[in-house]
Amino acid sequence: MTAAYSWLGNDHYTNPNFFWPTGNIRGGDAHKGGNGPGDVNYYHLLTLYYLVVPTPVAEDSANRYWIRWFDGISRVNTALSVINPVSTTDYPNKTTRIGELRFLRGVFYFWLK
Repeated sequence: MTAAYSWLGNDHYTNPNFFWPTGNIRGGDAHKGGNGPGDVNYYHLLTLYYLVVPTPVAEDSANRYWIRWFDGISRVNTALSVINPVSTTDYPNKTTRIGELRFLRGVFYFWLK
């Protein structure tokens, strides 16, 4: 459960769950700015659509973004497979936890759309 929630945090620009580089910059509603094109050059190249290529580069946040959300879905599914067989007598919060996990999986699917 904790592992599934862990993908929601840490919105620093180098982490792929941060939507700014993969969505806002490429969508045109944000400007990279910073200390010139050399400051996080990968994001500058995204604004120019230079890195829209079939082969991911080493610093490919867009690719890591997808991997991260699919990994989150996998973590939720693993947690559900562990919780489902347990009886509510043994685990009184089972229904609540299943609801949380399903909601969390929905959030991950939302970000993949």
